[in-house]
Amino acid sequence: FKMNREGATGVFVNNHGALHDIVTIHEVQGVDLQGGPETAHSWFPGYAWTIAVCDHCGNHLGWRFTRCSQGGGPQLECFWGLRRDALALPNDEKNE
Repeated sequence: FKMNREGATGVFVNNHGALHDIVTIHEVQGVDLQGGPETAHSWFPGYAWTIAVCDHCGNHLGWRFTRCSQGGGPQLECFWGLRRDALALPNDEKNE
């Protein structure tokens, strides 16, 4: 599933100049959302972002992107942009 010209992953810069290497995916588990959807500075036109954190430890994992207009972006209702450095495999998959 391709969310941009670079494919399912990409490096994005926020409005404070911080780089975020993210992977875009359809579904996640173990995530809580903080705040409401925000359209300012969205990396994906037509989508609002909401901060996503680990529901166990509270670490920042990335963002959920929710469609807010019919504008130029892909036509998914929502997807996740997770920081690659925050991703982890479940314990049973790490040992294989």
